[in-house]
Order: sequence, then structure tokens, then C-alpha cells
Amino acid sequence: MDSQQPPAETTSLPRIFLLSLESEAFFDEMYKDLIDSLLSKAKVQRATKLDPALRYLSEYTPDAIFATDAALLKTKYATVLEKVISEINVPPESRLYAADEESTIESHVFYPEPIHDLTQAAIVFAAKLGISET
Repeated sequence: MDSQQPPAETTSLPRIFLLSLESEAFFDEMYKDLIDSLLSKAKVQRATKLDPALRYLSEYTPDAIFATDAALLKTKYATVLEKVISEINVPPESRLYAADEESTIESHVFYPEPIHDLTQAAIVFAAKLGISET
């Protein structure tokens, strides 16, 4: 597990977990400013492998989880996805990007299908971390 943490005196900061299970080589350079900003406002931990990711999620409850690549959609990472989903049950006021009664799952092949589980949210608690919608 790659550790990207601010100095020890900032331990009261929010805890952010970056899931980079199949990270591209360009990620760190491309998102350097974002990562630096997160590091200045939070205690950041990053997992690049399956077992360390599961271990971290078993030991800690991060304030935010960022999936930095599409790895969670792959079957071999299903256990990590399940662990992340267990963290999703957050109150509506903490959801920045979430489904509502009119939301649908879109497809180029099938008809749009209503979303039944409105408790899921793609982005949560962002305001607590000082991240705005802009």
C-alpha cells in the first residue's frame, strides 16, 4: 500500500482512501494538483493491490473513498467492491451526486431502466472535505 500522508500533527484531518487497483502510469502526474490539495486537507492512504485494500477497509472507516480507476468493475475485485458498497449508506444531505426518483440506467442496447436503490451515491461527503461542485 502506498502511503501518502500529511505530517503526524494533522491526524485530526479527514481520512481519504484512494483505490488505485489498476492505476495508469499517467495518473499521479495528471492529477498531481488534486492529490496535493487532498494531502493538504486530509490524511490520504492509497491501495494499489487487492489485499492491502481489503485490509485497510477492514481496519478503518474512511471519510471518503475515491476509486481512481475502473478496477472495481472487474470480477477479481468483487470483494473490494462489496466492502466499498457497505460504506455507501450515507444520509441524503451528505450526497453530492446521487440518484433520485427520476433517475434511470441508460444503455445503447436496452430501454432505460429505473434505479431502484436510491441509497447509493457516486460522490458523498465532498463538502466536508472542502470540495465544491465547481
